[in-house]
Amino acid sequence: MSLALLASATLLSSCLKNDSDDYQGPVWGVSFVHAAATQPSVGLFIDGRGIFNEAIKYGEFSQYLTAGSGNHLVQTTVGGTTQRLSEATITLAEGKYHTVFVAHKAENDSLTTVMTTDDLTAPATGKAKVRFVQLSPGTEEYDLHLQGGTMLADSKAYKESSTFTEINPAKYKFVVRLAGAAEDAVVTEEVDVTAGRFYTVVLA
Repeated sequence: MSLALLASATLLSSCLKNDSDDYQGPVWGVSFVHAAATQPSVGLFIDGRGIFNEAIKYGEFSQYLTAGSGNHLVQTTVGGTTQRLSEATITLAEGKYHTVFVAHKAENDSLTTVMTTDDLTAPATGKAKVRFVQLSPGTEEYDLHLQGGTMLADSKAYKESSTFTEINPAKYKFVVRLAGAAEDAVVTEEVDVTAGRFYTVVLA
């Protein structure tokens, strides 16, 4: 198992249209994250168009990209090649922000995609927000804690995620434990959490 810590702003960048540059429908935001630890890099495509100029490495992510609401085909390939790793149709809802995680399947070493709907309500003044996404295949459930302190999310199974929780800005290590256990399973490096930012801790 490994932990990836993602820190994101709520900026929107380049557009991913439904069918053509003439598309005039509702436009919302979607972010992409490479969270499959055993695959060094992947090519990422939506509706046949590359998301990045080059393969995305494990732990890397995009800011929120604009995309039309409705159905979109998401495909991944082995980085730098056309060898297909996964293919899935996602549905983006009007007025919502989403994150698409590239993750391991539970039953084998191939990849899958897991999508969350993200509440990007700004944290209170002087606060940051953090959530936990559990992408480690298996039947175990895990909790997220601040090392030596508060539980931030409890009993998350494979493909489950918590809501964002407000925390004070400070330097922290985040800790994942088996649900209800006292022993640390995985610990992040020390993180300097900044007020006004959103953080996602991913177990992969």
